[in-house]
Amino acid sequence: MRDTDRTEQAIVNVDPAGVVGNTSNIARRAHRIVQVAQSEADNSEDPQFVDHVNNAVDRLRSSTLTFLRRCHL
Repeated sequence: MRDTDRTEQAIVNVDPAGVVGNTSNIARRAHRIVQVAQSEADNSEDPQFVDHVNNAVDRLRSSTLTFLRRCHL
């Protein structure tokens, strides 16, 4: 949450470097979650679990890309 708060504060302060830095931190965390989730799906033999995880990974990737595009405008 701190990076989100810092990003919002950087927007209020019109601090582009702060926005980029903090959104990058958020994106790195999201990427790490994707990696861990994908690893779990790769190691699972339960097709339903794999499908659910892959759907969640797709949604997270999509929302992260949208978030980054909006923050870097």
